[in-house]
Amino acid sequence: MNQSVATNLTLACIVVGFLLLALAACGSETTSIASDPPGALVRLQRNDAATTLPGDFTVFSNGGLQLYLGDRGALRKTVAPADLTGLQATLNDPALDTLADTYPVTLPANAGDTLTIYGAHRRTIRYDPGSHDLPAVLQRLISEVMGLRKRF
Repeated sequence: MNQSVATNLTLACIVVGFLLLALAACGSETTSIASDPPGALVRLQRNDAATTLPGDFTVFSNGGLQLYLGDRGALRKTVAPADLTGLQATLNDPALDTLADTYPVTLPANAGDTLTIYGAHRRTIRYDPGSHDLPAVLQRLISEVMGLRKRF
């Protein structure tokens, strides 16, 4: 009887171990999907202290706009794909490829806004929206994203 109890206990431990491995694998896959929404072009994450146009804002290649306002949920809106031509032209500017390397990130960890550019060469750029010395391509990108953001 003691041997069957020990065998059952060993089998139960093995099953629990496999379940934990399966959950860990699912958890990491879900994280990558959540961080890179399918079809997303760019995401603007406003600083927590932003007093104008707060929230996290994502633009999708199909014209979908999504605005997250903290725990209150998300607002969604769709614009015509033609309304994204200025943003797409800016995203295709070759100067943007080197911006993350050349633009200095000298802000404190919790300061500034963050732009995440999705695609094959995913990059994140943190900047001070009140700065007057932003590179021209970054100014154009911010302008295009904020123009779409103002539609809410």
